[in-house]
Amino acid sequence: MKMLVRTLSMYLASAGLLTATSTTLAGSADDAWDVSQGTVITQFTPNPGLPGNGPGMFGGDAGEGSPFAVERFNTVFPDLLPAGTVHSIEWSTASPITLTGYHLQAARDGSNGRSFSLFRLLADTGSGFVLISSVDTTALYTGGPAALELDLTQTLPAVTAQSFRAEFTQATGLFGQSGPRVVELDAITAVPEPASWALMLGGCVGLAAWLRRRLPH
Repeated sequence: MKMLVRTLSMYLASAGLLTATSTTLAGSADDAWDVSQGTVITQFTPNPGLPGNGPGMFGGDAGEGSPFAVERFNTVFPDLLPAGTVHSIEWSTASPITLTGYHLQAARDGSNGRSFSLFRLLADTGSGFVLISSVDTTALYTGGPAALELDLTQTLPAVTAQSFRAEFTQATGLFGQSGPRVVELDAITAVPEPASWALMLGGCVGLAAWLRRRLPH
């Protein structure tokens, strides 16, 4: 079934029958990377000194009850590491998705205390992770509220995958030793246009007819 989904998604994308649907600027609660949609975190090194620093960037967080409200539903990477450290997180979706972009939100906590200078997104397209986006984020942080100081939306050529990896290169932070804070990372995915639904429905009807002929009555 997964192979069928992957093949169908790749066909629709190549045929131009997929259209992107973007997440809301405030972050999405039901995008394809949200834990509510079956996403599972497969690799992540938490910050042991901060309660509630789980994979909140995907809507899941073991620290929802943390006494530190600012730590809830964020992903905070480990401290006491030198500037230039590459922090990473890997995750898998319940089934393959066709990604056409992403929406990233982050906070720097004051004077670039938890900022990152480079964001890289990778996808496993069948033979290991390949780079699909790289953005220098050094100058993208604003002077806005601490909860949201970086707001980045990127479009990408359609890529179908089930496993992903994000890398954040730690900038010169507070005392040069603060891990990045990521508020939200949402998938912008491709969905079939109305004509595509008709095409798929016709295919399903044909498949059902074929099965009726093949299966014993």
